[in-house]
Amino acid sequence: GASASSQVSGCTNGNPTDDVWYKFTANSEGAIVTLSSVVGTSTDMYFAVYGGTCASLGTPLICSDPNSNTVPSITLGQTYYVRVYTYSTTQNSTTFNICAYAGYSLRHILESSFEI
Repeated sequence: GASASSQVSGCTNGNPTDDVWYKFTANSEGAIVTLSSVVGTSTDMYFAVYGGTCASLGTPLICSDPNSNTVPSITLGQTYYVRVYTYSTTQNSTTFNICAYAGYSLRHILESSFEI
């Protein structure tokens, strides 16, 4: 299950008390992050993408309410962190798939499923 992390959200929507984190290394200068197959007690998802290091993430590059969005201004070879959570303030049983695709060619970077 997921629980709140100590990272300040930096986003104005969602409720990151049930967040899970992923990371990917950019293999182009653009990325599209997509949440799909969302099923469970809370299906209203939210995600944020951060640059920097795990110890110093800074402000998010993007805060996304839609389940798919283009991440602006990413750098080839840099690691990025994706924080996924729901709008709910209660414990959830939600599963989803997450994919990060390079640029607009949709080359696959990361795919994973997780329950929160």
